[in-house]
Amino acid sequence: MGYAMQKPFWKGSRLLEIFILLCILGVLTLLTVPYFKQFQCRSRQSEARMELTNLYQAEKLYHATHQRYADLETLGKLGLIMMKGKYYSFEIIQIKENSFHINALAQKKSFTKLDSWSIDQTGQLKHLQNACPN
Repeated sequence: MGYAMQKPFWKGSRLLEIFILLCILGVLTLLTVPYFKQFQCRSRQSEARMELTNLYQAEKLYHATHQRYADLETLGKLGLIMMKGKYYSFEIIQIKENSFHINALAQKKSFTKLDSWSIDQTGQLKHLQNACPN
């Protein structure tokens, strides 16, 4: 009497194991996407903070020499700033002899919502509108 041939357990389990692994990876991906988007948004915001701080320092340097504040074009011609913002555009809202106010506005291709920052002659950096999820 012959022994009944039994199918080994491992032959059918490979496909099931791969499917379970793909399901686990999919769930982990879904859990990490919001954190990645938040990290990406905040790293873009660091450009605005850094460039506004550079603009503040350039304005203070120009003011120390000329006793007035300059516009962005003048600062660029003197080589005090290099405006190459990838995610933000910068504009001077107000410029007087002893005060200035500069805004950084997020470009539409970088953010889905409006994100804006500002700095003035006191060096106080303000976050006006936040596009990043909390």
